Amino acid sequence: TPRVRGGGGGDDGASTDDARASTRRFGPENPCFETTILMNAPLTSKESSHEVRHVVIDASGMGDAGTTTTTTTGGGEGGGRSPKGCLYSPGDSVAVLPTPGTSTGGQKACAAAAEELLRRAGVPSDAWITVRPNVDGGGDALEPAMPAMTLIMGALDLTSASPRRYFFEVAAHFASDAAEKERLTYFASAEGRDDLYRYNERERRSVIEFLDDFKSVNLPLPWAFRVAPRLRARLFSLSSSPSSHANELHCTVSLVKWKTHYGRAREGLCSNYLARLAPGASVATWIVPGTLRLPPDASTPMIVVCTGSGVAPFRSFAHERAAMRARGDKLAPTL
Repeated sequence: TPRVRGGGGGDDGASTDDARASTRRFGPENPCFETTILMNAPLTSKESSHEVRHVVIDASGMGDAGTTTTTTTGGGEGGGRSPKGCLYSPGDSVAVLPTPGTSTGGQKACAAAAEELLRRAGVPSDAWITVRPNVDGGGDALEPAMPAMTLIMGALDLTSASPRRYFFEVAAHFASDAAEKERLTYFASAEGRDDLYRYNERERRSVIEFLDDFKSVNLPLPWAFRVAPRLRARLFSLSSSPSSHANELHCTVSLVKWKTHYGRAREGLCSNYLARLAPGASVATWIVPGTLRLPPDASTPMIVVCTGSGVAPFRSFAHERAAMRARGDKLAPTL
Protein backbone atom coordinates (compact mmCIF):
# COMPACT_ATOMS: atom_id res chain seq x y z
CA THR A 1 0.00 0.00 0.00
CA PRO A 2 1.61 3.29 -1.05
CA ARG A 3 1.76 6.04 1.54
CA VAL A 4 1.43 9.45 0.00
CA ARG A 5 2.49 12.59 1.84
CA GLY A 6 0.37 15.68 1.28
CA GLY A 7 1.35 18.60 -0.85
CA GLY A 8 0.69 22.26 -0.16
CA GLY A 9 -2.80 23.53 -0.69
CA GLY A 10 -2.10 27.10 0.34
CA ASP A 11 1.33 27.51 -1.11
CA ASP A 12 2.54 30.69 0.52
CA GLY A 13 5.11 30.50 3.28
CA ALA A 14 6.38 32.82 5.96
CA SER A 15 9.91 31.54 5.81
CA THR A 16 10.34 31.83 2.05
CA ASP A 17 9.30 34.23 -0.65
CA ASP A 18 5.76 32.80 -0.79
CA ALA A 19 6.67 29.13 -0.80
CA ARG A 20 6.84 27.33 -4.13
CA ALA A 21 7.38 30.50 -6.12
CA SER A 22 7.35 29.36 -9.72
CA THR A 23 10.40 30.03 -11.86
CA ARG A 24 8.80 28.48 -14.95
CA ARG A 25 8.54 30.79 -17.93
CA PHE A 26 5.29 30.76 -19.85
CA GLY A 27 5.21 30.54 -23.63
CA PRO A 28 4.07 28.13 -26.35
CA GLU A 29 4.99 25.13 -24.20
CA ASN A 30 3.61 26.62 -20.99
CA PRO A 31 0.90 29.13 -21.96
CA CYS A 32 -0.53 31.70 -19.57
CA PHE A 33 -4.28 32.33 -19.62
CA GLU A 34 -6.61 35.03 -18.38
CA THR A 35 -9.12 33.11 -16.31
CA THR A 36 -12.05 34.17 -14.13
CA ILE A 37 -12.89 33.67 -10.47
CA LEU A 38 -16.18 31.76 -10.08
CA MET A 39 -16.26 31.39 -6.30
CA ASN A 40 -14.25 32.68 -3.35
CA ALA A 41 -15.65 31.46 -0.05
CA PRO A 42 -14.19 30.99 3.45
CA LEU A 43 -13.80 27.46 4.78
CA THR A 44 -13.05 28.67 8.31
CA SER A 45 -15.22 30.66 10.72
CA LYS A 46 -14.73 34.35 11.42
CA GLU A 47 -13.45 33.41 14.85
CA SER A 48 -10.66 31.24 13.44
CA SER A 49 -7.11 32.51 13.90
CA HIS A 50 -6.10 31.13 10.51
CA GLU A 51 -8.23 31.77 7.42
CA VAL A 52 -8.57 29.16 4.67
CA ARG A 53 -10.60 29.82 1.52
CA HIS A 54 -12.09 27.74 -1.28
CA VAL A 55 -11.34 29.42 -4.60
CA VAL A 56 -12.86 28.18 -7.88
CA ILE A 57 -11.43 29.39 -11.20
CA ASP A 58 -13.21 29.12 -14.55
CA ALA A 59 -10.70 27.41 -16.84
CA SER A 60 -12.96 26.91 -19.85
CA GLY A 61 -10.90 29.38 -21.85
CA MET A 62 -7.76 27.28 -21.51
CA GLY A 63 -8.93 24.71 -24.07
CA ASP A 64 -6.59 22.04 -25.38
CA ALA A 65 -3.56 24.30 -24.85
CA GLY A 66 -3.80 23.54 -21.14
CA THR A 67 -3.86 19.78 -21.65
CA THR A 68 -1.23 17.97 -19.62
CA THR A 69 -2.33 14.34 -19.92
CA THR A 70 -3.02 11.75 -22.59
CA THR A 71 -4.07 8.51 -20.91
CA THR A 72 -7.10 7.21 -19.04
CA THR A 73 -7.91 6.92 -15.34
CA GLY A 74 -8.83 3.25 -15.41
CA GLY A 75 -6.86 0.42 -13.87
CA GLY A 76 -3.64 -0.86 -15.33
CA GLU A 77 -0.70 1.12 -16.61
CA GLY A 78 -1.50 4.81 -16.87
CA GLY A 79 -4.29 4.78 -14.31
CA GLY A 80 -4.55 7.96 -12.28
CA ARG A 81 -4.05 10.09 -15.37
CA SER A 82 -6.90 12.08 -16.85
CA PRO A 83 -8.52 11.47 -20.24
CA LYS A 84 -7.16 13.21 -23.28
CA GLY A 85 -8.67 16.67 -23.60
CA CYS A 86 -8.74 17.32 -19.86
CA LEU A 87 -6.96 20.43 -18.63
CA TYR A 88 -5.01 18.67 -15.89
CA SER A 89 -4.50 15.49 -13.88
CA PRO A 90 -5.14 14.91 -10.16
CA GLY A 91 -1.97 16.02 -8.41
CA ASP A 92 -1.23 18.91 -10.76
CA SER A 93 -0.85 22.52 -9.62
CA VAL A 94 -2.04 25.85 -10.92
CA ALA A 95 0.39 28.75 -11.19
CA VAL A 96 -1.13 32.09 -10.21
CA LEU A 97 0.55 35.35 -11.18
CA PRO A 98 -0.41 37.98 -8.59
CA THR A 99 -0.80 40.92 -10.95
CA PRO A 100 -1.60 44.01 -8.88
CA GLY A 101 -4.25 45.60 -11.07
CA THR A 102 -7.14 43.53 -9.74
CA SER A 103 -6.74 44.11 -6.01
CA THR A 104 -7.49 47.61 -4.78
CA GLY A 105 -5.20 47.47 -1.74
CA GLY A 106 -2.41 45.74 -3.58
CA GLN A 107 -2.75 48.03 -6.58
CA LYS A 108 -2.33 51.18 -4.49
CA ALA A 109 0.78 49.86 -2.73
CA CYS A 110 2.35 48.64 -5.98
CA ALA A 111 1.53 51.87 -7.79
CA ALA A 112 3.09 53.95 -5.02
CA ALA A 113 6.23 51.81 -5.10
CA ALA A 114 6.47 52.00 -8.89
CA GLU A 115 6.06 55.78 -8.86
CA GLU A 116 8.82 56.14 -6.27
CA LEU A 117 11.17 53.90 -8.24
CA LEU A 118 10.54 55.94 -11.39
CA ARG A 119 10.99 59.22 -9.52
CA ARG A 120 14.36 58.05 -8.21
CA ALA A 121 15.33 56.97 -11.74
CA GLY A 122 14.37 60.36 -13.18
CA VAL A 123 11.62 58.87 -15.36
CA PRO A 124 8.15 60.49 -15.50
CA SER A 125 5.41 58.22 -14.17
CA ASP A 126 3.45 58.66 -17.40
CA ALA A 127 6.41 57.71 -19.62
CA TRP A 128 6.26 54.91 -22.18
CA ILE A 129 9.31 52.69 -22.52
CA THR A 130 10.66 49.86 -24.65
CA VAL A 131 12.88 46.99 -23.56
CA ARG A 132 15.83 45.93 -25.71
CA PRO A 133 18.42 43.19 -25.18
CA ASN A 134 21.71 44.35 -23.70
CA VAL A 135 23.89 43.34 -26.65
CA ASP A 136 26.34 45.15 -28.89
CA GLY A 137 24.48 47.08 -31.53
CA GLY A 138 21.25 47.21 -29.55
CA GLY A 139 18.72 44.86 -31.12
CA ASP A 140 15.00 44.87 -31.71
CA ALA A 141 12.62 45.74 -28.89
CA LEU A 142 11.40 42.67 -27.02
CA GLU A 143 7.88 44.07 -26.80
CA PRO A 144 6.04 47.14 -28.15
CA ALA A 145 6.33 50.31 -26.11
CA MET A 146 4.25 50.23 -22.94
CA PRO A 147 3.61 52.50 -19.95
CA ALA A 148 6.52 52.39 -17.53
CA MET A 149 4.10 51.96 -14.60
CA THR A 150 2.49 48.93 -16.25
CA LEU A 151 5.84 47.27 -16.93
CA ILE A 152 7.17 47.81 -13.41
CA MET A 153 3.99 46.70 -11.67
CA GLY A 154 3.74 43.59 -13.84
CA ALA A 155 7.41 42.60 -13.78
CA LEU A 156 8.88 43.59 -10.39
CA ASP A 157 7.93 42.70 -6.83
CA LEU A 158 8.59 45.94 -4.94
CA THR A 159 6.27 45.41 -1.98
CA SER A 160 6.74 41.81 -0.85
CA ALA A 161 10.00 40.07 -1.79
CA SER A 162 13.35 40.92 -0.23
CA PRO A 163 16.21 41.83 -2.58
CA ARG A 164 19.40 39.77 -2.76
CA ARG A 165 22.83 40.89 -1.59
CA TYR A 166 23.82 42.01 -5.10
CA PHE A 167 21.02 44.57 -4.94
CA PHE A 168 22.79 46.27 -2.01
CA GLU A 169 26.13 46.17 -3.82
CA VAL A 170 24.61 47.94 -6.83
CA ALA A 171 22.64 50.37 -4.66
CA ALA A 172 25.86 51.47 -2.96
CA HIS A 173 27.13 52.78 -6.31
CA PHE A 174 24.07 54.99 -6.70
CA ALA A 175 23.89 56.37 -3.16
CA SER A 176 24.82 60.06 -2.99
CA ASP A 177 24.94 60.21 0.82
CA ALA A 178 28.32 59.10 2.19
CA ALA A 179 26.89 57.42 5.29
CA GLU A 180 24.35 55.46 3.26
CA LYS A 181 26.99 54.44 0.72
CA GLU A 182 29.23 53.19 3.54
CA ARG A 183 26.42 51.20 5.14
CA LEU A 184 25.35 49.62 1.84
CA THR A 185 28.95 48.71 0.99
CA TYR A 186 29.23 47.05 4.39
CA PHE A 187 25.97 45.12 3.85
CA ALA A 188 27.33 43.81 0.53
CA SER A 189 30.61 42.66 2.09
CA ALA A 190 31.40 39.31 3.68
CA GLU A 191 31.81 41.05 7.06
CA GLY A 192 28.31 42.53 6.85
CA ARG A 193 26.50 39.32 5.92
CA ASP A 194 24.99 38.72 9.36
CA ASP A 195 23.82 42.32 9.73
CA LEU A 196 22.36 42.20 6.22
CA TYR A 197 20.43 39.08 7.18
CA ARG A 198 19.02 40.79 10.27
CA TYR A 199 18.09 43.91 8.30
CA ASN A 200 16.84 42.27 5.10
CA GLU A 201 15.91 38.58 5.04
CA ARG A 202 14.76 38.17 8.64
CA GLU A 203 12.48 41.19 8.37
CA ARG A 204 11.41 40.44 4.78
CA ARG A 205 12.38 44.01 3.89
CA SER A 206 10.85 45.01 0.55
CA VAL A 207 12.35 47.30 -2.08
CA ILE A 208 9.95 50.13 -1.25
CA GLU A 209 10.93 49.87 2.44
CA PHE A 210 14.58 49.89 1.42
CA LEU A 211 14.04 53.07 -0.60
CA ASP A 212 12.38 54.67 2.41
CA ASP A 213 15.44 53.80 4.55
CA PHE A 214 18.03 54.88 1.96
CA LYS A 215 16.69 58.10 0.56
CA SER A 216 19.81 59.03 -1.43
CA VAL A 217 19.77 55.87 -3.60
CA ASN A 218 18.65 56.68 -7.14
CA LEU A 219 18.74 53.45 -9.17
CA PRO A 220 18.69 53.95 -12.96
CA LEU A 221 15.75 52.07 -14.44
CA PRO A 222 17.86 49.48 -16.36
CA TRP A 223 19.66 48.60 -13.12
CA ALA A 224 16.36 48.37 -11.24
CA PHE A 225 15.11 45.78 -13.70
CA ARG A 226 18.37 43.89 -13.35
CA VAL A 227 18.62 43.68 -9.56
CA ALA A 228 15.11 44.14 -8.09
CA PRO A 229 13.09 40.98 -7.27
CA ARG A 230 10.93 39.72 -10.10
CA LEU A 231 7.20 39.25 -9.68
CA ARG A 232 6.83 35.46 -9.72
CA ALA A 233 3.87 33.16 -9.96
CA ARG A 234 2.99 30.97 -7.01
CA LEU A 235 1.89 27.34 -7.24
CA PHE A 236 -1.23 25.97 -5.59
CA SER A 237 -2.03 22.27 -5.52
CA LEU A 238 -5.34 21.70 -7.29
CA SER A 239 -8.07 20.31 -5.04
CA SER A 240 -10.43 19.47 -7.90
CA SER A 241 -10.73 16.53 -10.26
CA PRO A 242 -11.02 16.97 -14.04
CA SER A 243 -13.57 14.13 -14.07
CA SER A 244 -15.82 15.80 -11.49
CA HIS A 245 -15.19 19.50 -12.12
CA ALA A 246 -15.09 20.03 -15.86
CA ASN A 247 -13.35 23.28 -16.83
CA GLU A 248 -12.87 24.30 -13.20
CA LEU A 249 -9.76 24.69 -11.06
CA HIS A 250 -10.34 24.42 -7.30
CA CYS A 251 -7.77 25.73 -4.83
CA THR A 252 -7.66 25.39 -1.05
CA VAL A 253 -5.93 28.63 -0.12
CA SER A 254 -4.40 29.13 3.30
CA LEU A 255 -3.88 32.82 4.01
CA VAL A 256 -0.43 33.56 5.39
CA LYS A 257 0.04 36.39 7.87
CA TRP A 258 2.77 36.73 10.46
CA LYS A 259 4.97 39.14 12.40
CA THR A 260 8.71 39.45 11.98
CA HIS A 261 11.32 39.41 14.74
CA TYR A 262 10.68 43.11 15.42
CA GLY A 263 6.90 42.83 15.22
CA ARG A 264 6.46 44.04 11.65
CA ALA A 265 3.23 42.71 10.07
CA ARG A 266 3.78 40.61 6.95
CA GLU A 267 1.51 38.60 4.69
CA GLY A 268 1.94 36.12 1.86
CA LEU A 269 1.61 37.95 -1.44
CA CYS A 270 -0.37 35.47 -3.51
CA SER A 271 -2.64 33.87 -0.91
CA ASN A 272 -3.88 37.28 0.21
CA TYR A 273 -4.12 38.43 -3.41
CA LEU A 274 -6.44 35.51 -4.17
CA ALA A 275 -8.44 36.12 -1.00
CA ARG A 276 -9.34 39.63 -2.18
CA LEU A 277 -10.57 38.60 -5.63
CA ALA A 278 -14.35 38.70 -6.05
CA PRO A 279 -16.27 36.43 -8.45
CA GLY A 280 -15.88 37.79 -11.96
CA ALA A 281 -12.35 39.07 -11.39
CA SER A 282 -9.64 38.08 -13.85
CA VAL A 283 -6.54 36.16 -12.81
CA ALA A 284 -3.51 35.02 -14.82
CA THR A 285 -2.96 31.27 -14.49
CA TRP A 286 -1.45 28.20 -16.13
CA ILE A 287 -1.24 24.50 -15.32
CA VAL A 288 1.98 23.01 -13.93
CA PRO A 289 2.25 19.19 -13.98
CA GLY A 290 2.80 17.73 -10.52
CA THR A 291 4.75 14.75 -9.23
CA LEU A 292 2.07 13.53 -6.79
CA ARG A 293 -0.05 10.93 -8.63
CA LEU A 294 -2.75 8.35 -8.01
CA PRO A 295 -1.45 4.76 -8.12
CA PRO A 296 -1.39 3.47 -11.71
CA ASP A 297 -3.57 0.54 -10.67
CA ALA A 298 -6.92 1.67 -9.26
CA SER A 299 -7.20 -1.54 -7.22
CA THR A 300 -4.20 -0.48 -5.11
CA PRO A 301 -5.19 0.73 -1.59
CA MET A 302 -3.95 4.15 -0.50
CA ILE A 303 -3.03 5.68 2.86
CA VAL A 304 -2.82 9.44 2.48
CA VAL A 305 -1.17 11.70 5.07
CA CYS A 306 -1.59 15.48 5.22
CA THR A 307 -2.15 18.42 7.52
CA GLY A 308 -4.14 21.60 7.07
CA SER A 309 -4.47 22.86 3.52
CA GLY A 310 -2.17 20.02 2.45
CA VAL A 311 -5.45 18.18 1.95
CA ALA A 312 -5.79 19.89 -1.46
CA PRO A 313 -4.35 17.18 -3.74
CA PHE A 314 -6.13 14.45 -1.77
CA ARG A 315 -9.45 16.20 -2.29
CA SER A 316 -8.58 15.94 -5.98
CA PHE A 317 -7.82 12.23 -5.55
CA ALA A 318 -11.09 11.64 -3.65
CA HIS A 319 -13.20 13.31 -6.34
CA GLU A 320 -11.37 11.42 -9.08
CA ARG A 321 -11.91 8.05 -7.42
CA ALA A 322 -15.57 8.91 -6.78
CA ALA A 323 -15.98 9.55 -10.50
CA MET A 324 -14.24 6.24 -11.26
CA ARG A 325 -16.57 4.42 -8.87
CA ALA A 326 -19.58 6.04 -10.58
CA ARG A 327 -18.30 4.62 -13.88
CA GLY A 328 -18.21 1.16 -12.35
CA ASP A 329 -14.42 0.85 -11.96
CA LYS A 330 -13.09 -1.54 -9.32
CA LEU A 331 -11.45 0.53 -6.58
CA ALA A 332 -9.39 -0.30 -3.52
CA PRO A 333 -10.11 1.48 -0.21
CA THR A 334 -8.42 4.76 0.73
CA LEU A 335 -7.48 5.72 4.28
